[in-house]
Amino acid sequence: MDLRTGPPSVYQDFSRTNWKALTWKNVGKPYLVENYSRRRKSWEERNGAQMPVPIQWKHMNRNLHELFHTDISKKYESVRKKLTSSMRKLRIEDANATLQEIMRLKAWNYLHLREDAIWDPRGKRVFFGELDLKKPEILVLGAGDGFDAMLLLSMYPHGHAVLVDFDDFCRSDRFGKFPDEYPFLGKDPKTGYWNVFNKDDLNIDFAVGDIQDLPFGRKFDIVISSGLIEHYPDKYKPLVFHYHRQFLKPGGYAIMTSARNHVQMRTFYHVMADLVNYGYRELMGARQLGLYAYESGFELIRCGHIKAHNIIVAKER
Repeated sequence: MDLRTGPPSVYQDFSRTNWKALTWKNVGKPYLVENYSRRRKSWEERNGAQMPVPIQWKHMNRNLHELFHTDISKKYESVRKKLTSSMRKLRIEDANATLQEIMRLKAWNYLHLREDAIWDPRGKRVFFGELDLKKPEILVLGAGDGFDAMLLLSMYPHGHAVLVDFDDFCRSDRFGKFPDEYPFLGKDPKTGYWNVFNKDDLNIDFAVGDIQDLPFGRKFDIVISSGLIEHYPDKYKPLVFHYHRQFLKPGGYAIMTSARNHVQMRTFYHVMADLVNYGYRELMGARQLGLYAYESGFELIRCGHIKAHNIIVAKER
């Protein structure tokens, strides 16, 4: 729970990039994560077919939820005891599996609990702040736990958000069991002082469904996705930007985040492969994400990276 209001320790702003002059030769293409979960491979061997994308997401959602709700200290102690027992009995395969579990716990402890890079509220406030918004209507595509929507509603009070995910588990557990006591910070627009908001203070609805079949028109001040674009190969990326555009009011903001391509994140997705690497995934730089948006007809208002994510804020061009 981070109540600091200053800027984060890690962020870089590329908003002043000349997008018209930037080319893919300048920035290169994203890094493709190809070490898929052994559980996916095992499923495909049993079923004789590629694991369908909805099943991939269901596995990842449940694994992430379990990680968020695990007492890492207690889990680490139990796993260490398990390792000691396996070593004493010379059960080498069990010992290797337990060592991998220890590595996953350490990676999660570092990235989420120590560095707070998964949520990173201070970093996101740098790019989400000072937009021309009052009581915004917000649509979240592929909502997961809904963290970014709750952060935005705290920064721009009295708004309303609709969270959309095809997996009902996100409604019931990932968002539904998000800790009520977690503090979201936002400034009171009248006084300029910081306020603390909790989930129950915020006006949020959750719609379970496919983002291709949503009944909404162009009614939202913000359409946001967190880690959505990176799961689409290049030929489908314009479709993702279309999903954002079709629900935006004229002058509204499209906000997108993607997993950042650097050593720590490559290591994370290598160590955590069995839990999170079920489907197509890229790691990219902020300017790569920005160039995809520019080529899809958006004007970049903000572009940069924080600890683990790239962030763009854009309007239709």
